[in-house]
Amino acid sequence: MKKQLMIAGTMLMLASCAKMRSVETHVLEQSYGQACPKPEYVATIWRDADIRGGAYVSTSLRFANLVKEAQEKYGKDVTIQNVRWDLQNGKRRSVVYDVIKCK
Repeated sequence: MKKQLMIAGTMLMLASCAKMRSVETHVLEQSYGQACPKPEYVATIWRDADIRGGAYVSTSLRFANLVKEAQEKYGKDVTIQNVRWDLQNGKRRSVVYDVIKCK
């Protein structure tokens, strides 16, 4: 009985320390603009959520902020696609996306 209780306690401690991770993807059907029929690849950007006061702030990973960042860096005629957010415990921690130009 003691051995079973010890194993159960160990499993509970290990499970409580585990971090839940998943991926959230933005697909074309969720887009608010027109689809780009012939996209020209420009770059791939990766970034982490901002850290303020020791805590992650995921507002910097909003779709509008990502488009704005890409346009500031590569010009007003670019947009983004293939957006993948990495989630930890349901909160956005980082993002990877492609910058494209529509021909």
